[in-house]
Parts: sequence; C-alpha cells; structure tokens
Amino acid sequence: MTRDADPLSEIPTCAHCREMGLPVSDTLARLETELGHDTLRAFLAAKGGRLVVIPVRAVANADSDPIAAALDWLRRDVGYGRWEVPLGPMARRARLSWAILTRLRAGRSLATIAGELGCALRTVTNHKTRFTRRGVLPAPASTSRNTGQ
Repeated sequence: MTRDADPLSEIPTCAHCREMGLPVSDTLARLETELGHDTLRAFLAAKGGRLVVIPVRAVANADSDPIAAALDWLRRDVGYGRWEVPLGPMARRARLSWAILTRLRAGRSLATIAGELGCALRTVTNHKTRFTRRGVLPAPASTSRNTGQ
C-alpha cells in the first residue's frame, strides 16, 4: 500500500466545513465564493492565523497574485486596517475531519483510516458518529433482532 506524503494535504471548502459542523468565518466563505477555492487556499496557506494589514489603496498585482487578490477583496469587503486571518479550512481539525469523511465515503474501514491518517481509532469513531448525527453520513442499518412483531 502506498501512503501519501501528507494525508492531510487536501483542504475542504468552506461549505464542506460547515456541512461537517466546523465553524467558518462568513468573510472566508464569501471570499471563497467570489474568488474561488484555490485563491482562498493560497491566501490561508500564506496568511492564515496571522495578523495582516489590509491596505487602504488597491493592491497592484491583484490579477496575477492570489494573495494580493484576496487582500484587495478584503479591502473592499472588510475595509482597511488590521485583521486577524482565521485558519478556517486550513486548520488541522478541518483537514483531519475532511480526510476522515472522504475515506468513510469511499468505504474504508475505521482501522484503515486511523492507520492512514496516524490518529487513534477512537478519533475516527467519534468523527463517524458526529457525521452520522449531522446527517453527513447515512445512518447504519439496524442490527436489532427485535423486529417489533
């Protein structure tokens, strides 16, 4: 079996994070909707979890640089000044939840997922339970012998 270099390298969208029950800033969700997932991903990789200064004037190379495009969008949406960029979909918890969900949907076993992601079986089980309760995963079929007859 081959292993990915980083099994948590895939970043969920803001919509996927909300579907999984993870908090996502409305600003990040709007930025992703208007500029795209790739731009948001590049911006969060460079600036996520940090304090940034949103410029007063338009950013020069906003057409070619995703970080400049995001800063220019923030200038128009949020306004200029200091802003602490939330991690959002780049947070480890979001990436781990997304990796578990995609593997569960692919039909992999809980133990296989835990081994691939380097986390405890209990972590995968808890995520599966949470996803099922939120309706993200289908509920398991009843195994009860009592049929109610």
